[in-house]
Amino acid sequence: QIWGQCQPGGMTRMPKPEADIARHPVVQRLRRGDTQRVVVLAGAGISVSAGIPDFRSPGTGLYNNLKKYGLQRPEDVFTLDFFRKDPWPFTLLAREIWPDSHVRPTAAHFFVRLLECHGLLQRHYTQNIDGLDSAAGISSKHLVQAHGSFGAGHCVDCRRAITQNFLREHIFRAEIARCPCGGLVKPDIVFFGEELPARFENCSKHDFRFCDLVICMGTSLEVEPVASLPRRVPPHIPRILINREVPANFQPREADLVLLGDCDSRVEELVEALGWTAQLEEFTLSHKGTPEVPGKAAWHRSALAVLAAVVLALAVRQHAVVGLNSAEVTGVALWTSLVGAIAAR
Repeated sequence: QIWGQCQPGGMTRMPKPEADIARHPVVQRLRRGDTQRVVVLAGAGISVSAGIPDFRSPGTGLYNNLKKYGLQRPEDVFTLDFFRKDPWPFTLLAREIWPDSHVRPTAAHFFVRLLECHGLLQRHYTQNIDGLDSAAGISSKHLVQAHGSFGAGHCVDCRRAITQNFLREHIFRAEIARCPCGGLVKPDIVFFGEELPARFENCSKHDFRFCDLVICMGTSLEVEPVASLPRRVPPHIPRILINREVPANFQPREADLVLLGDCDSRVEELVEALGWTAQLEEFTLSHKGTPEVPGKAAWHRSALAVLAAVVLALAVRQHAVVGLNSAEVTGVALWTSLVGAIAAR
């Protein structure tokens, strides 16, 4: 469904011929290049088709599946006070939600990348911690991770910075990570009770007031301060909502375009209306996200290391028997070094 103008009696439902999207003024301006400063606000809904559950969908959402941890409220697992009292539920959950490099970004992620490639993206605000925005190629210059990431961690007491490798090793061994000071260590994802990253506040003050278009995708807009961002947009600036339903915090305006339904499907329709379908397909096909056979890379490195050692041993033996000239010795040394370096990568 396409929802159009908002009248005193409520929203007016418009008929949905496919050409409607292409004829909408917002899309026409975007296609002509008249819209130059696009701000995107995305939630967990854009990652669902990648196999990552959202938080609140009945039956499949992450909160619905936290009952096994015996929490009074599912939100407790992401609450700082609760984490201090009992870090085990989050430690166990972190293994399940830790970003997987083999998960492919979705059409919605690549749509944002397309906006960037066309020079139209002012900023992409993501509430997600799955890392798929970066995996899609969206540059750090345009990316704001409103709820942080698993890229590093810190001590909740002394605030000491902790490396990602340290965190990952403890979490995947089902061990509670602790700082040398004895304090608990958590990833740099934002818990309830913590402030959002400074970059979020610094960028959002400007972006949502000085933009040409705001696109909201896959978000329930239930958690502040992100929930109020669409309301910061001046009344004359149009917005596009791509969502399964209209959030309570999003009151459609006359200039808005609201596309309800599956996020990827509606994005693909919008991309087609913009004439970018071929580019989206190219991004999707060329993305290097195909899973490797487990252990394959490690097996190849081991084989190369063994090969280098065998060749070196044979060369030493041959030199002892008949002798090698300086050019042959240099050649063997260079070849062995090259194979060894490849094996170590």
